[in-house]
Amino acid sequence: MDSSILENLYSDTSSVRNELYAKLNECLITDLEKLIPDLFTVINKDGDELMKFQVAGIISRAFQELPALVDQYMDNIKSTLKYLSTQDLSDEHVLGSAAIHLFQHVLPKFQLSPPLLESWLDLLFELINVDGSLKYSASTPIVTVAMQQPVMLKDYVENIFDAIDNGFDSLSSSLYSLYNYNPQSFESRVEYFINKYQTDLSYQSIYLMVLGEIAKKKAELIAPHIDIFKQGLHNPSLASSIVILYTEIASYDANYIVPVIEDLLSATKYNQNLIYQVPNILGLIGRISVDKATEILEHLFTMLNDANDVSKGMILSEIRNLGEMDKKLLDKYIAIIEGFEDNPQEIIRDQAKMIMNFYRGIDVRSLANKIEDQNEKIRNAVKSVEDLEKYVDDNISELKEFIAEIAKKIPTPRSLSTEGRIRKTIILHFVCDKEGDRCIFPEDRDFTTETKDWSKWLKIAFAGINLGKSIIYPAAIGSAGKAVKQAYDAYKTKEDKDFLAYISQPFLTSEEQDNLVNQLRDAKFFDVFHYNAQNAGWICTMCNLM
Repeated sequence: MDSSILENLYSDTSSVRNELYAKLNECLITDLEKLIPDLFTVINKDGDELMKFQVAGIISRAFQELPALVDQYMDNIKSTLKYLSTQDLSDEHVLGSAAIHLFQHVLPKFQLSPPLLESWLDLLFELINVDGSLKYSASTPIVTVAMQQPVMLKDYVENIFDAIDNGFDSLSSSLYSLYNYNPQSFESRVEYFINKYQTDLSYQSIYLMVLGEIAKKKAELIAPHIDIFKQGLHNPSLASSIVILYTEIASYDANYIVPVIEDLLSATKYNQNLIYQVPNILGLIGRISVDKATEILEHLFTMLNDANDVSKGMILSEIRNLGEMDKKLLDKYIAIIEGFEDNPQEIIRDQAKMIMNFYRGIDVRSLANKIEDQNEKIRNAVKSVEDLEKYVDDNISELKEFIAEIAKKIPTPRSLSTEGRIRKTIILHFVCDKEGDRCIFPEDRDFTTETKDWSKWLKIAFAGINLGKSIIYPAAIGSAGKAVKQAYDAYKTKEDKDFLAYISQPFLTSEEQDNLVNQLRDAKFFDVFHYNAQNAGWICTMCNLM
């Protein structure tokens, strides 16, 4: 059949059109294949809508008999569907069926080619806003991507929200993964998420997790709504996420969580898993004031009675944190703590001993004496950087044990860095020493804080290198002196000591250490990290729960 005859499809005489349509239907597939470009042209021109439907059916027949043609005419299908999306595609209208005729051949291709699907996303989001059944077919690949490869939707966050509002609730499953790609859009919709959490029970946990993500960066947006989540504390599938959200708010301002203390304690009685999480929140609340610490210690010691071995260590850790505010707070409980000093479980025993050492004042005096002795030994032995290296090599076992004791008090940064040319301030980078599946601060998402005490932190870095940890200039054991000298020379000014005078007392005094601890406390480091004796390192809150 000559393609020019197709012009007669635009004839005003229906009998002529019907005759030509009948001939097309009877066409051999080899002849029909040659006409496909012209058939697409017919659909994309203004004209009889029934005729467009009939032509779409003929193209579909060709694709069924020769599937390879679909790849060849993918652009034609795409442009035709885009044109049809501007028309009436309701189920009562033939153009809706015409569009489905064509789209059914593309749909399977998306499963085989993610790049193809990605190139169609703009059109798919247009199609899910049309009337009729086509919108549901178009939503299928979007839903699949939302569940399996949400990163592909990072530029379509606003489209996702529009689609959910248009009834595609299944796309809610992608929201948690998409938050970091467009946080501003999420943060502007807090009321929306609160409402969804209360009304969309099928995806309630997803909306709760999204609110938890917002709370990590903008807790002040979620804090006024804490009462809404209280009831969920008794729902086993929601309780853990709610406690995590409350923890973020407590880290921002623990006063917000004070009204739900009793709810947290009640939930813990019915859900034993919460006993790993609630102590941390209670500890944050206790830090508000000495009076509040007094109240919280009562709760912590009550929890201690029913806790298992793992959670006992965590509860004792929070007791130690509160006791350090004023050791008189521990007076009425000291006999209980003493009872744990000989516990067979190392984590419990270590925490109890740390509390008792602090209470008795032993830890400060003994560590201070050790520091003074060690600095004196090094000062007498070291006349050059080479001497320092030799001393470290000759005494590495003793130093490792000594440094490990210091590390229980002050964490060693994973690295130090500066921004720009001004070196008066350095950035400390900390990561979790466990990095479990739900780690808050893994290698690629570290905890950072600024400090102007760069020279003191370099001494902590010196200790860290000798434990096999790295800083801004990674170095192997035995070259710690040179590594720190490089950093020191980079930061120092004319007013600073020469390096040998600086490093001849490499270990900070207890008072200097306390100053650094206070810096970290102000930066909320101890709200999200805890020293874990089992791992011999500083572990984030979530990894402590695992």
